[in-house]
Amino acid sequence: MHRSAYAGDIAIFFADYAQCMEDLSIALSCMRSEAGDITGNLDSMLRRIRAAERLGADMIVFPELSLTGYSMSPGGFCSIEGDSPEIGILEKASAGIAVCFGYADKEGYIVQAIAEGGKTAGEYRKTHLGEAEAARMRSEEHTSEL
Repeated sequence: MHRSAYAGDIAIFFADYAQCMEDLSIALSCMRSEAGDITGNLDSMLRRIRAAERLGADMIVFPELSLTGYSMSPGGFCSIEGDSPEIGILEKASAGIAVCFGYADKEGYIVQAIAEGGKTAGEYRKTHLGEAEAARMRSEEHTSEL
């Protein structure tokens, strides 16, 4: 059985895949992240995390570079450390729901991370960069496991 629920710009998908597996509901957030506005992006993400929790989601997934914003232009580009306070806030917000989010790190990678249970459970560095990204970012040569 598959069913969906929508609340603003958050879609929740419920699926029952097999009797041996638990149901998993995933909230997909379609949000516009402003390049360099980490505080504003974080506030928007936290509101969406709370909404997804209220709707009963097990996980919320945010777009690539959702925390730092997407801009490959020199004036709009922003990156953060992997142990930044903002990531710590997202980790704390993951106490009741898994949170998948993206950011640009100080080493020059586009990172997608998953936080769960109050800590980062895994990270993935993008391997295939677009043309504008390749001029500014680094490509991970080996994929990492999440």
